[in-house]
Amino acid sequence: MRALIEHTYPTQLQLMRETCTQRPWKLLSAWPRNRPVAAYIDRSDHDARVLLVEPHSPFPISGPDQLALIERAAATACPPGCLFFLGYELGRHIEPAARAACPPLDDRDWPTGLVLPYGSVLHVEPAVETVSGRAGRAEQPSASSHACSSRFELCLSENAGAREQFIAAVERILEFIRAGDVYQVNLTHRLTGTLRGSPRAFAAALLGTTAPRHGAYLEWTDPRGLGRAIVSASPELFLRFDPRDRSILTRPMKGTRPIAADERELASSPKDQAELNMIVDLMRNDLGRVCQPGSVEVVSALNLERHAESVLQATASVRGKMRPGLGIEQLIYATFPPGSVTGAPKIRAMQIIEELEPLVRGPYCGTIGHIDPHGLVTMNVVIRTALLTQTAQPDVWTLDFPVGAGIVADSDPEMEWEETLLKAEVLLRLLEQETGTLAEPKAGLF
Repeated sequence: MRALIEHTYPTQLQLMRETCTQRPWKLLSAWPRNRPVAAYIDRSDHDARVLLVEPHSPFPISGPDQLALIERAAATACPPGCLFFLGYELGRHIEPAARAACPPLDDRDWPTGLVLPYGSVLHVEPAVETVSGRAGRAEQPSASSHACSSRFELCLSENAGAREQFIAAVERILEFIRAGDVYQVNLTHRLTGTLRGSPRAFAAALLGTTAPRHGAYLEWTDPRGLGRAIVSASPELFLRFDPRDRSILTRPMKGTRPIAADERELASSPKDQAELNMIVDLMRNDLGRVCQPGSVEVVSALNLERHAESVLQATASVRGKMRPGLGIEQLIYATFPPGSVTGAPKIRAMQIIEELEPLVRGPYCGTIGHIDPHGLVTMNVVIRTALLTQTAQPDVWTLDFPVGAGIVADSDPEMEWEETLLKAEVLLRLLEQETGTLAEPKAGLF
């Protein structure tokens, strides 16, 4: 890989010289430890773009009335652009009718959302073998500029009763479906464990082995002084909005099989077809709230994709053209939370989720987004994602890895449970090693 370096400050220049010939994900672990870092990955079948930035102090989004801050932050940054995340519970503010009388327990205290403006930027494009960048400030190297440790250890905790609780919730959803209350509900549960070592090293390993289409890494310090990090190996695109032609694209994902499964079986499965079709209809309706009449169309009703060397997934593509005078704020308000992680009808599904899931989802099932200098907005669905909270011991982090499944009329509770564990395989593969290291991923992954 060649390096095309523009105006980088010395510590970054040294970093690039040492790592530009390596896999792009290694740049994350090699970032100077005294500097904050965030990353966003946008990958297609043909190429990949990796953005690494040095974010400024983030500012919170506590409700939908603050969504305008996202566009404002992107427009005023130098260079223009920002990263942001919106947690699932923002949907409770957008759709107040979805709130339960007794809401789920919030045991992690994640913010509803954050905006992360940035200054220094590195763009990595493996297909054309270039790395380019712009620095926000110059600074001499120091001892603390060295990279973080590249080692980490993972341990998952036993969650007694989790399987039984999930299966009971599936059976309750099936009762709602039979009563005509709802057609589909996305039910989730949480795997919990401990990370010892560097979140950046863990992120580099997870993102390097999964090569997500829409991955991300965010880190910041919360008001209590504890570190937070989100490592998203998401395969799913929530929204892409291009202000130049007003086009919007969404790619909902429903239907999961092991990686070696027969594509024909998934493509012909009535259960999975119904699961995907319901969410396609929901997203068409959501986009119709902000798009020009007649512009919303299903580009592809069914695509089969393999992700992270672990799962075969069914996806669809829906596009439209946003009406003049509307922007990101209105688009998020019309479509959030993503339909694939709620169900149909959306509000009733969200009500049932609040009733049956014991814990809030936090960033999980929300979105992580990026606005580039041209105003292009890309937002993922926060699935296949690890949520990290620093403990009183600086090198020990609580790790949450939530997983879920779409429940429809012919769902089998036991099979839905197994599907959720299949989606956790990206994490379980790292657990097979007693100590995680930055081993090279298989060829072609990134």
